[in-house]
Amino acid sequence: MLTDPRGLASYQESLARLLSQVEALGSTSSLLQDAHGRYLAADIVARRDQPLAAVSAMDGYAVCSLEVAPDAQYRIVGASYPGSPFLCDLSPTEAVRVTTGAWMPRDARRVLVDEIAIRDGDNLRLLRLPTTKTHVREAAHDFRSGAILATAGTRLTAPALMAAAAGEQATVQVIRQPAVTIIVTGDELAPDLTGVGPYQTVDSASIGVAALSRDWGGVVKEIVRCGDVVEDLQECLRSALHESDIVVIIGGASGSERDFARRAAAGVGVKMIFEGVAIKPGRPTWAARYGSGDRPCLVIGLPGNPFAALAAARLFLSPMIAKAACGTADDALQWRSGSIRDAMAQGIETETFLGATLGPDGLNLLSSQDSSSQGGLAALHALILRPVKAPGCAAGSTAPYLQVTARLGDR
Repeated sequence: MLTDPRGLASYQESLARLLSQVEALGSTSSLLQDAHGRYLAADIVARRDQPLAAVSAMDGYAVCSLEVAPDAQYRIVGASYPGSPFLCDLSPTEAVRVTTGAWMPRDARRVLVDEIAIRDGDNLRLLRLPTTKTHVREAAHDFRSGAILATAGTRLTAPALMAAAAGEQATVQVIRQPAVTIIVTGDELAPDLTGVGPYQTVDSASIGVAALSRDWGGVVKEIVRCGDVVEDLQECLRSALHESDIVVIIGGASGSERDFARRAAAGVGVKMIFEGVAIKPGRPTWAARYGSGDRPCLVIGLPGNPFAALAAARLFLSPMIAKAACGTADDALQWRSGSIRDAMAQGIETETFLGATLGPDGLNLLSSQDSSSQGGLAALHALILRPVKAPGCAAGSTAPYLQVTARLGDR
């Protein structure tokens, strides 16, 4: 639905258009130990039964009979340890020393635990009768060969990695992480953070946007700084479009005579998804698609002002990367409701996102909401949504917010 007098689409409509162009990427093989945090592209299937044979669940002595007489005595004929089994048959009067996880001898049916038995050399007698519990884990007690231990789409957390290892999967098929190239425009940008000239400014936006990209599952291939020259930007774009899944252009998005980003992108053949969004901050945000077939590339243009760039990146780029990395943008769109400590005036004609801290006492607005503000960014945890012409609200009211510091996999 169009909500802006200039004909710009709302945040939700623009986001829906953008996400309709995003698909989970193809799969790639990864060593299991390198796959932490990745998303499975195929099920994890157990290679064999676990355990492969019956094993002892306790330290004690394995015997054949389930029924044990009060005066029973046994001769200890060997020992079975994990990795070093005792594979001979037992007679009813024989016992084998076992420790937790050791294979049970053939025909052994229960373990007499250490607490109820006393050993004297090779002889064993009971201090008291055992309970009905056998203390034996039968073969395939945990899972059988062919069992699915984790399904495609599962995030490989520490527990999921352990399950995959138990299934003897040294390598796993995971969804390929989206390759992200960030292009920052502006003649005023210093080449690095160590030599900022008198007429230059620090490129802080790309540092934050790159970190955000990694938080949501992207691999940042390169950060390129480019001056305000159409031909230079087009040259950067041509290279990035063929090597990346997502290209982020920071700056050059507004309508002045020095803002060339959309013109440069159009010149290399991208097709626009939307041009501007009816939000504040972030109105100049735009998105486009390049190519088709096996490897299309999505382009998103962010405002040059640092706070606006970070806010727009959290609102649009995070869901893009999340969907490409795991097949769904849900993690990046976990809107919550929180108590606000500051009264808020009636909303304006444009949907607005306000920067706030987030603590045990609720949401506190940052002292400055200016799109170029950076002094309070270290405390930025959330973006509070203020709908178009939302009524004013008192301190203690609740408001929807999106957590800026969230990461892929957070819920």
